[in-house]
Amino acid sequence: MIIATTWILMLNAVVGYQLIDDGTPLSMGLMVLSAAILLVGTGYITLDTGFRWTGFWDDSYFPPNRHIALYVLYQLVPLIFLVAFFVLEAVLVLRILGETRPMIYLSAAAVLFALGQLFNYAISRFICSGTQGKIDGSMFETLFTLFAVVMIWVFWSSITEDDWPMPAANTYP
Repeated sequence: MIIATTWILMLNAVVGYQLIDDGTPLSMGLMVLSAAILLVGTGYITLDTGFRWTGFWDDSYFPPNRHIALYVLYQLVPLIFLVAFFVLEAVLVLRILGETRPMIYLSAAAVLFALGQLFNYAISRFICSGTQGKIDGSMFETLFTLFAVVMIWVFWSSITEDDWPMPAANTYP
């Protein structure tokens, strides 16, 4: 699911270039179909590695116990999609729209996401040992990732032409 959602995020950055009109059945179908293919494909590799259905990934169970496929799928591919999203959006905002203020929101999202990863991979063991295993850095990683997603929404809201958020009152006569 991580790969599929980061793929969709990256495709949303591509949609901003209007190669295919956004919201059309073609663009939505391509997005959903490609994400479903990634979800099923990576899900199969993950489940086959874990449950040894075909035995193809069994060599990763013997020393040095390197699950390279899972590492690439879980760590590297989403990172590539996120960097591509950031670069595509930065080019869109700076070159095409000619604005700088949305870059503050996009940069804040990148910093918050990086902080979350820092908590998850570097600080987590100190939190875990300090609390005798009661909590670890994943709680803070989740919180910072949530803040990063909120900043992506604020960024998106700042570059769209519509007024967001919509008024809560009934505007129809």
